[in-house]
Amino acid sequence: MREADKLAVKGKRHRVEAFEVIGLKDPLQDRGKIPQKFHDEFHAVVDQIKIPADIMLPIEAMDGSVGHSKTVAVLSYAMAQALGLPEKEKQALLLAGYFADIGKEVVPHSILNRGGSLTSSELDLIKLHTGEGVRVIKKMGYENEALLQMVAHSHECFNGTGYPKGLKGDAIPIGSRIIHVADTYDALTSKRPYRDAWERHAALDQIDRGVGKGIFDPKVVQILHKFMD
Repeated sequence: MREADKLAVKGKRHRVEAFEVIGLKDPLQDRGKIPQKFHDEFHAVVDQIKIPADIMLPIEAMDGSVGHSKTVAVLSYAMAQALGLPEKEKQALLLAGYFADIGKEVVPHSILNRGGSLTSSELDLIKLHTGEGVRVIKKMGYENEALLQMVAHSHECFNGTGYPKGLKGDAIPIGSRIIHVADTYDALTSKRPYRDAWERHAALDQIDRGVGKGIFDPKVVQILHKFMD
């Protein structure tokens, strides 16, 4: 719905556009991203996310990633199950995957939507979102330390070059290593304002290159291939 009327605000004239959301596409129904077999096995996991969608929707809308949180959560849960993690940890990871980007509200919209390279100061702003995410989740009343740590370290790299602490290898919580892979896969296979979606196998190849560079945990990526190949 488009509203082209002009409003007077503090002596200036502004055009206001209003939109009404009448439906959202389910990213788990995208067969270019999610194979049918995976969907059939894990689509019901979504029902375990007892969090109103409008908590994450405004943040996802800022960088054109609507549905990202749900996909990361389900992928993370599935990989945790394949790795034999206990149910309590899988449930914490489901929430952590869903909340992983909630701290992006502190990052300027212009930076989130930029297709080109970022300056060092802009990168520093982006790196704030993990700590901000933990702060927001705590404010919402979540006190599960495993959940908070998974979110806090979801951008650590297996070789120690990630943030915020530069943790390395098994020092990174396994949930964080899983979220990093799930987040990257969904980001690559999703359309963004500055680029088209990658084909599924091209995304997997890119993640494999990340393993070669030491960015991702190889055993987590192996599980991703099991589900997505």
